[in-house]
Amino acid sequence: MTHRLVRMSSRCLFLSGLFGLTLSALGCSSDDSNDFAERFCAVFKPCCVKAGMEGDQSFCRALYGSARPTSSALADQCLKEYEALAKEPSFCDFKTKSPESCDKAFPKSSSGGSKKPGASCTSSGECAGDATCDQDFSSDTGLCATFVLAAEGAACIGEKHGSARSWSGNAVDNQILLCDYDAGLHCSGQVCKKRAAVGQACSFSQDCVDAAYCSNDLCAPRLTAGSTCTGTTNDECDSTTYCVESTKTCEPRRADDESCTSDAECLSDNCDSGVCKYNPGLGGLALAFVCG
Repeated sequence: MTHRLVRMSSRCLFLSGLFGLTLSALGCSSDDSNDFAERFCAVFKPCCVKAGMEGDQSFCRALYGSARPTSSALADQCLKEYEALAKEPSFCDFKTKSPESCDKAFPKSSSGGSKKPGASCTSSGECAGDATCDQDFSSDTGLCATFVLAAEGAACIGEKHGSARSWSGNAVDNQILLCDYDAGLHCSGQVCKKRAAVGQACSFSQDCVDAAYCSNDLCAPRLTAGSTCTGTTNDECDSTTYCVESTKTCEPRRADDESCTSDAECLSDNCDSGVCKYNPGLGGLALAFVCG
């Protein structure tokens, strides 16, 4: 079974990956958890405003009003930790790991599917826990498979980047073996390897640690503001700068609401009608649920 795109389970499992809450299906149960839903949805209200997706959040309250925690104390702790995380500048980028209390209050094993790894399936919602329906693009059916993080030196078929997973190849014993990219590993030649440090060999910039890019088959430090750049690759300047073609110099990228002519000029990577605008990326899909 070959995969070349990021796979998501069901819409609810996608939301659980971002928020640490597992619901059995969209509108998943009828439990009376209005207080939890009100507080949880309110956490994301500023993100909705920032993304220009402000709504009354009625759908969010209906969706998360169905969440059934293992204990009210853990659910309350989950909310308090989320409210604290919301104060961080990068919160709306949806790259923050969900609090452990949320994982305990809403364990992934509580998802609606019941099929075990190896069972035939047509959708990920049929598979138990965090498993997915591993399907080939040419087939309507597949087999339930679990995601397993591979250790350095172990076999792999893909990578986990935050809450997103991508893989290309066949599951092994109904396990999709992934390297944790955020933990410094990448899948190279179907083996989990440490991302290369400055001065080590590379083929692509993703082979290198975040602070480096691949130049002449070696990882080199990303260039800072004022440095001379070639403009031949979009990753030679560090994340706060971009290479200006006319001057061949790394210059600071622009904040939201500043003028721009290309995405590369914006910290958000989103130049919209000549203005840098906030871009929630993959989190935009989640905002559609929590803002409306």
